[in-house]
Amino acid sequence: MKTLILLSFILMCALQSIAQPPGIRRPTAAQIIAKTPGSFAGNMVFVKNQPYYSPDKKHYLIFQGDGNLVVYRIAGTAAHAIWNTGTHVSFGRKAVFQMDGNLVVYDIKNRAVWDSRSDMKRRDAKKWYEYLDPTIGIDKESPIEYPKIYWLSMQNDGNLVIYGGSRPPDGYAWWHSR
Repeated sequence: MKTLILLSFILMCALQSIAQPPGIRRPTAAQIIAKTPGSFAGNMVFVKNQPYYSPDKKHYLIFQGDGNLVVYRIAGTAAHAIWNTGTHVSFGRKAVFQMDGNLVVYDIKNRAVWDSRSDMKRRDAKKWYEYLDPTIGIDKESPIEYPKIYWLSMQNDGNLVIYGGSRPPDGYAWWHSR
């Protein structure tokens, strides 16, 4: 009897996925993030000395040649640093926004010299998951619930924010630069 119920459930799920009208497909989270100015998906490696602008082009994030990850505000013809990781001293080699929602600067030996401490395994102490919607994932290493999707946003107000949630642009801020 249990096998029959399980097969019925599987068949019902398969039929629901087929029932969507042809030609009408919801964009994936990655497609939404890619088309949103100032947003970056997980697994993003920042190119040195390339600016990543906010949608209004008045702020930008840059991984400088000296290894420092910096947010600048453009005022007239000048740009002023408003936030940085302070990794110019440790010669950051690469900056990565990882799939786990953590923004990290690595040195030449691939050691983390700065991170946002926003990976979801560390966030359980603050009970952040109590505010999530039900469309979440479960970590294989622990029973802690976490959002399936993370994205980094260089916002118009100059704030660099890591969001997590079930579907962009709807999400919750997990970390911000200020």
